[in-house]
Amino acid sequence: MIEGPFPATLDMALDEEHMKGALRAAVQKKFTENTIIDTLKVQHLQRRLVRYTMCLVDSEREQNYERRIIGKVYEKLEDMNYGFGVMQQLCQHGFAAGAIDRISIPTPIACLPEIHLLLMQEIPGGPLRRLVKRTDATENDIRHFARATVKLHRSPLILGSPFTVEDHIAQCRPSPRVLAQTYPDSAEAISFIVEEARSLQKHFRGNIYTLIHTDFHPGQVHVDGNNLWILDLEPLRYGDPAHDLAKIFAFFKRTARKSRMQKYIESVRDVFIEEYFSFMNLEIARRIPLYEALICLKRACKCLRVQDESGWEKKMTRLLEQGLACMRVVADTPDDLDMRGGIEICSRSPGST
Repeated sequence: MIEGPFPATLDMALDEEHMKGALRAAVQKKFTENTIIDTLKVQHLQRRLVRYTMCLVDSEREQNYERRIIGKVYEKLEDMNYGFGVMQQLCQHGFAAGAIDRISIPTPIACLPEIHLLLMQEIPGGPLRRLVKRTDATENDIRHFARATVKLHRSPLILGSPFTVEDHIAQCRPSPRVLAQTYPDSAEAISFIVEEARSLQKHFRGNIYTLIHTDFHPGQVHVDGNNLWILDLEPLRYGDPAHDLAKIFAFFKRTARKSRMQKYIESVRDVFIEEYFSFMNLEIARRIPLYEALICLKRACKCLRVQDESGWEKKMTRLLEQGLACMRVVADTPDDLDMRGGIEICSRSPGST
């Protein structure tokens, strides 16, 4: 069963008769004016993702062939336009299909504004997350993932103004202030995380900002042999690359705890760190625990907002404790970092539950 809530225009995106007409112009633009959709099969994949399997007929060439594309339904039209624009820009800056380094994004095809629907290439393979959880991800897979992260962070694209620590704090729902008022015993810990994060931002050296994903982890990339695609691109911002790394390492730590495969995950983590920091400045590693602390804070606020599981208050308290521990790692980091020190930072910081 696919869980909601669903975008308001999803019913139209799932209606086969409606979509045969809606897709006509996009199909003819991509192929020829003589191409028509003979049959269309619609499959709801996830909450916002739909697969369209089309049997196409080219009346002039007397050819029949099948094509599959993916549609992503957005709640807001501006979000669809932003996502489509980001994908187009990425394709123009080295992420197009057939990139020489085999690191791409799904090719954007068209937008249907009346349905808030973005159409894109369906890509082969499967999520790297699945391979990691099965312990099937190879060293080559992890190095390719690290190089994809590097490619993203070294892109010349600048998307808006910098996404700062303050913006991360503002994303907490409810706010840390409300969380502290609701749980006064946790107020000191919440205040320390917030104020220390703000203080650390004041001491960032130079322009640290790059293109970042903001929700990056092995579930956001698909691999197929030596090819890798980066997915879910509307969260892209101009921010601190350490935030993406914090998300990646939080995934590694949670997976190691839940799946009891600590040694394998540690080897995966170390390969990723070695590959990533052979191209990127090790100073980024110094800031990873800061963003892990902010991730913990955001998830603690979500516990209060959602209250969807037994023991959520204990989980919330544990997340705040982990956030404090992450901040202590920042304070204890030596001034001179080497590769081993970068690995040490990531292993000492507890991540999030």
